[in-house]
Amino acid sequence: MLKKILFGILLVVVFLTAAAVGAFYFSADFRKDLAQKYVAEGKVFEQNNDLRSANISYQKAKLVFPGLAESHLALASLAQKQGNAVWAKAEYQKVLKIEDNNQLSLYELGKIALAEAAPDSAKNYFAKITDKNISPSPNFLLAQYFVQQKNFQQAKAILQNASDENSSELAEFLTLLDAAQSASTCLEKVPALVSKNQNEIALALANNCADNYSSLRDAWIYLAYAQLANKNFKEATSSLEKAKILDPVYPYTFDLLAFAEEQLGENKKASDDQSRAEFLKGDN
Repeated sequence: MLKKILFGILLVVVFLTAAAVGAFYFSADFRKDLAQKYVAEGKVFEQNNDLRSANISYQKAKLVFPGLAESHLALASLAQKQGNAVWAKAEYQKVLKIEDNNQLSLYELGKIALAEAAPDSAKNYFAKITDKNISPSPNFLLAQYFVQQKNFQQAKAILQNASDENSSELAEFLTLLDAAQSASTCLEKVPALVSKNQNEIALALANNCADNYSSLRDAWIYLAYAQLANKNFKEATSSLEKAKILDPVYPYTFDLLAFAEEQLGENKKASDDQSRAEFLKGDN
C-alpha cells in the first residue's frame, strides 16, 4: 500500500515538473527570447552573405514569436536586398500592426510607394514620421520624385514647406532646380551630381536641359553622360547620335559612343567609334 502511495506522489511530482517546464517553454518571455536569438543568428548569416540561411532563421523567429517587430524588419530588409518589393512591403506593414509608429517601416514604405509611382501613398507614410534625423529626409525624397517626373513646381513647393528641417541638402536641391532653367548652369551641375552618385537627379536635370536647349551639342552629351551613369546605354547612344549631328567632329562624342556600344555588346561599332575619336583628337 505504501509503495502505491509513494508511486502516486512521484507521478504527481513528475507531472507538475513537466507542466512547469512546459509553461516556461511556452511562456511569452521565453518565446520572445528565442525569437531574438534566431534574429541574431540570421544577421550573422546575412553578414556572411548566406541569405538562404538568414531567411530560415528570420522565419523561425517569426514562427516562434509573431509579435516581434525585429523579425519582420529583418525579413523586409532581406527582401529589399533581393529586389522583392512586394515581400518587403508586406513585412513592413506587419511591423506597423505591431508598432504603428515604427519610423523605419514608415520611411521604407514611403520609399516603396514612390518607386511604385504612388506619391500620395508615400506622403501618407511620410506624414507620420517624426524623426527629423532621417536622411535623406522624406521631403527630399518626395521632391526628388517630382523632379524625375519633371514637375519642378511641385518639387519646389515641397522643399519650401520644409522649413522645419535644417538640412543643407534641401537648400542645395532648390538651387539645382533653379539650375535647370539655365543651360550653362544645368550642364555644370550634371557631372557634379553624378560624382555624388545622385544619378537619378542628374538624369532629370539633364533631360530638362536637353528639352529646353535641344540645339546645343553639349545638352545631348551631358544627357548621355547622365544616362550612362544610370546604365541606360541604349538611350545614351540615341542622345549621342543627336550630338553627332550637331557637331560631327567632336571627339568626346565618339568616346562616349564607343563606351555605350561596348556595354551593349556592339563591339564592331565601339571599335570604329573609338578609332574615330582618336583620329579627331589627332587633328586637334
